Amino acid sequence: MDGLVRDVRHAARNLARTPGFAVVTILTLALGIGANTAIFSVVNAVILRPLGYPQPDRLIYISSQFPQMGFDQFWISPPEFLEFQERTRSFSSVGAFTTGQANLSAPDRPRRVNAGLASADLFTALGVNALSGFRPFSAQRYVLADAFGQAWLSTDGGASWNPRSAGGVAQATLNSIWFFDSREGMAIADDGSSVRSSDGGKTWAAAESDTYSWYRLQFLGDGSVGWLISQRGTIARSVDRGRTWTMPPSATSASLSGVTDFHFVDALHGWAVAPYGSGVGTVFSSVDGGLNWQAVASTRSTQGFYAIRFADAAHGVTVGPSGVAMITADGGTTWAPRSTGAFGQLFSVAFADASTAVAVGEGGVIVRSADAGQTWQPVASPTTRTLNSVRFVSARTGHAVGNEGTLLLTRDGGATWSVVPTGAKAGLGAVFFLEEQTGWISGSNGSILATATGGL
Repeated sequence: MDGLVRDVRHAARNLARTPGFAVVTILTLALGIGANTAIFSVVNAVILRPLGYPQPDRLIYISSQFPQMGFDQFWISPPEFLEFQERTRSFSSVGAFTTGQANLSAPDRPRRVNAGLASADLFTALGVNALSGFRPFSAQRYVLADAFGQAWLSTDGGASWNPRSAGGVAQATLNSIWFFDSREGMAIADDGSSVRSSDGGKTWAAAESDTYSWYRLQFLGDGSVGWLISQRGTIARSVDRGRTWTMPPSATSASLSGVTDFHFVDALHGWAVAPYGSGVGTVFSSVDGGLNWQAVASTRSTQGFYAIRFADAAHGVTVGPSGVAMITADGGTTWAPRSTGAFGQLFSVAFADASTAVAVGEGGVIVRSADAGQTWQPVASPTTRTLNSVRFVSARTGHAVGNEGTLLLTRDGGATWSVVPTGAKAGLGAVFFLEEQTGWISGSNGSILATATGGL
């Protein structure tokens, strides 16, 4: 330590005797250190440090090349991007973006600002959310297709519509629709036809058909097993996402002729209902995934039922004509009648949570139960048009669809409802939401509605 102190003192005395040399030396060192620091900062940010995304090593930038024109890297056109997005199977998500300038209408004066345009999957591909402002892609986007090969696109919640070409959509009434993920889905029609989509409902193609009408679809959450109702009095089963269907052996199954609805709580246990009394009951049960069905003796009724849903493996509700309902608390072994107070026919019922159920039906009637169907209370309805189906995507958010393009939305578990304009004139028969924001609705004349904003 003493030697170091002596060296420092000696260096200081020498620099003091030659101040010009000292200044040049210090400036040279400062410039050298500063230049190296700046160069390292650039190299570290551009080459060494990873991009500021959750999994930067999995991100790939794709561009075009036109060597004959001298372009080694060129932008991809929108049609090329859409085709690549549709056909690629190597990437979990594909997004696109471009930058430029735009006119901003400010309170004081218009401004020219730098802006960027991004596809709906860009933030998903990057694994990030918007830093500030509104949620990404909160534009109210709907697509309506009809039997005449014409589709309309709306990006303002239905206030205005622009025509788009549509093809491959069934012309019959689409009774039920289901999506397995954000891209693959299917719908079934009352003439025994079905259509499939592999691009989130943008385009549809004809799929398997039957000579009998098909009424309703249900798949397990992972899509491994699914069922549909056939007019022939059977509930068909599929294990390949609806590409092929197997009918149960009629010799070992109760007759389900006229059955209108069913619900499976897992791969084995399910129930179905018929709209009129027949034999010993109008509720049927299966314990082998729909291969065999048995009538539940305690459910005989001259009126029958239109819809059935279970909140869990124990608690279920059926609804039907004249506001009639039956409930079970033991997994469908026994059923007890309950009055909903509704005078018209109830066509659909759904659970928002383990205890809250909502039923809808004729004349826009809505009734709600907060105790798993034990008691029911009427709910003020904003429409007088018949409601054909109700479905909840969460404990608070649900949708009901009906005649003449009617769409209702609730954000409080079915306590209150509001009308959502769709611009559709055809009747809407079934609603399906993959998650809070992404949903589809099917209806008469092959019409299909899609939303990316939770149906707002």
